[in-house]
Amino acid sequence: MDRNFQQRPRKPSVDFSTITTITTSTKDQSQDSDFFSQRQSSLNISYQHEEDFAKRTSCHGISHVFDDETPKLRRLSWVFLTLAMATICIIQCADRMIYLISNPTKIVIKNEIPPRIRFPTVTICNFNRFRNSTINESNHYRLQYLLRLMNAPQAPSKRSEFSFRNDLVNYSRNTNDDLDLLSKVGIQRQILIRYCNWDNQPHSCSAENFTLTYTKYGNCFLFNGQSADNEALYQKRIGRSHGLRLAFNVEADQYTTMNPEPDVGIKFRIHEPDEPADIEAQGVAIPPGYHAYVRLKYNEAAIIS
Repeated sequence: MDRNFQQRPRKPSVDFSTITTITTSTKDQSQDSDFFSQRQSSLNISYQHEEDFAKRTSCHGISHVFDDETPKLRRLSWVFLTLAMATICIIQCADRMIYLISNPTKIVIKNEIPPRIRFPTVTICNFNRFRNSTINESNHYRLQYLLRLMNAPQAPSKRSEFSFRNDLVNYSRNTNDDLDLLSKVGIQRQILIRYCNWDNQPHSCSAENFTLTYTKYGNCFLFNGQSADNEALYQKRIGRSHGLRLAFNVEADQYTTMNPEPDVGIKFRIHEPDEPADIEAQGVAIPPGYHAYVRLKYNEAAIIS
């Protein structure tokens, strides 16, 4: 049997895992090739768009950088120049933004010399409330009541300096009689104002140019106040010769013991016509026998919305 036995040729064995692996690897390579080709195509299209934008843009630096006809050295110079200008622009924008966030405020101050300025109101009071020669037994007690009302620690109204008339209306049954009494026994303007000169003109003013007003100091007098009878005065030139000059007679012999303070002299304040004088808090005192010079500076403030 061994001799007659013929050996048959074997069929080649096939490894299916190897074939599968080979087939799969070939398919992946094809897909990767397609992906890279599509990506390269999209990059080329994007670069083409960017190059077209660079050539057509109005920014001259970028157009020179991407110009193929421009020499490389010049294109390199344009690159540095464009980057430098872009950096400066960013710095300026950041600086302006920081300045805007800080809420800047602009103050404009102008010095203007107008052709004329309205002269302010001058309020003059004597420290003596009542003249000693006018006090008698018939009015002594009434004057004491009025004096207590003048010097009340807490005035009935907020502007007690210029609301004395209103206080009399609220706390006195005979307001007109009390005002008449004050005008008679108080300081008289014809006696208090001995000399008056305005703008260095002769006979330019007198005691008649002063208006009577009632305050905590009794009878006080206003010069250039708001009144229909008095025309507003304007000063055209600077200097004491072109302002108001006054001489007073304080009548020191007429002072009484009824005054709440022992001061002798006058008290005055310069203010706007529509502003309360507030003699007690802001008045300037001048003793007898002295000269006083007051320099005025007019300031006007306007709020710009």
